[in-house]
Amino acid sequence: MQITSTSVPTLWCDNLGATYLSVNHIFHARIKYVEVDYYFVRDKVVKMDIQIHFISSNDQLTDVLTKSLYTVFFTDL
Repeated sequence: MQITSTSVPTLWCDNLGATYLSVNHIFHARIKYVEVDYYFVRDKVVKMDIQIHFISSNDQLTDVLTKSLYTVFFTDL
């Protein structure tokens, strides 16, 4: 797509374990059977192509499009 950006994109993740794996390369010896996705993302983080940040599942606004909501949360939105 050849889109140029002036800032580093941020990837928000609600899985704390995945967040730690993507930024910490010391875990390498303990995760033999991790999918290639984690290695791809970790390489991008090391090269400063993307940033990974944790977000709580309660604050994950994209869940509105993929999961059923409680009435209270629906009315808040």
